[in-house]
Amino acid sequence: MFSRLKLFFFCTVILGSLFFQTPLAHADSRYRSKLGLDLTGFKPNLDQPVGWLSGLTWGQYFGDSQVYWGFGAYFGTPTGRALTEEYLTYGGLLVGWEIPTTKRTLIELDLLVGYGQGEKKLIGLKQNSYYVAQPGVGFGFKLGQGWKMLFTAHYIHMADAKDFSGPSFGLRFEFKSLSTTKFVND
Repeated sequence: MFSRLKLFFFCTVILGSLFFQTPLAHADSRYRSKLGLDLTGFKPNLDQPVGWLSGLTWGQYFGDSQVYWGFGAYFGTPTGRALTEEYLTYGGLLVGWEIPTTKRTLIELDLLVGYGQGEKKLIGLKQNSYYVAQPGVGFGFKLGQGWKMLFTAHYIHMADAKDFSGPSFGLRFEFKSLSTTKFVND
């Protein structure tokens, strides 16, 4: 089981890196992109301890707008136990909108829709969900040189896995491509 989580994490990092290096992710007015790392506390049930999730997101902006689409993948433990005792993995397509509030601050709205799976070995619970929806909001600061830090709040809803649904609060670090490229013949 633990090797599946290592493989999932490895594939997530590799795919995110590859997407960020593709021509689609280059920094010009048509292909601006961003790459983010999430560190999140997760509470699926009020009578259980807080768990943790980590994730990787990649997004590409539509033209010159602040609206983007992309992919997100997360893994972690729902109640903070060891990964060999329990796990939660999910991922899917991501759409979002960045709303600049001042020169240095912004609000971000996003929605992830995809697939998820979780298991708690101590109580013999294994649940899959072919429908995961994670709406969220973030408030953040532009740190400079394309880096941002956001405080995020999400609700993870797994349709057929109620024991793995709940609110999460966390921190996201993002790198957004800033510069524009201009072709020599322009």
